[in-house]
Formats: sequence, structure tokens, C-alpha cells
Amino acid sequence: MSSAREIRLFPDYSAPSPLWEDGGMVPADYDLPTELADALMQWQRYFDSHFDHERGWDAATDVAAYDAEGQRLADELRAALPEFLITLRLWWH
Repeated sequence: MSSAREIRLFPDYSAPSPLWEDGGMVPADYDLPTELADALMQWQRYFDSHFDHERGWDAATDVAAYDAEGQRLADELRAALPEFLITLRLWWH
């Protein structure tokens, strides 16, 4: 039995994308819709701007917005890439 390939969705400091597969970044050749690809990059930039590894989030509203956008992006990725298992990781709280 073959298992689905997994893409993990989470930002990391200054990463070029919040998508990860097999310990590395997901290549840009998954042919994602432009709006989804742009939203993923915007979510990565949001994390970089509002989370500090020593201080945490700038404000409680930042983490709430981060969580909500992560959930929305995970749902869109599942629809765009149904052959993949999409795992959202929101451990930056």
C-alpha cells in the first residue's frame, strides 16, 4: 500500500516558503494557483514580521490572525493538491 506524500505547512525564520516536504522546502513546481502561492508567501512574511524566538508574538491578535490564516491556507492547499497529505503545524504559541 502506497501512502500519500506529506507537505507540512509552517513558517520558519526567513524561509523562502512555509511548505516543507521530506525535511526540505517544497519545490516551486507544484503549479499552485497564483493567489494561493502569493498568500503562502504573505503568511511567511507575517510570521517573520510578528514573531520573535525570544519574545514571542508582538500581540495576541497577531497569533490569532496567524492561526486563522494557517487554517485557511491548509484548506486551500488540500483542495489544490488532493494527492498530498497536508499537515498544518502551529507550534509557535
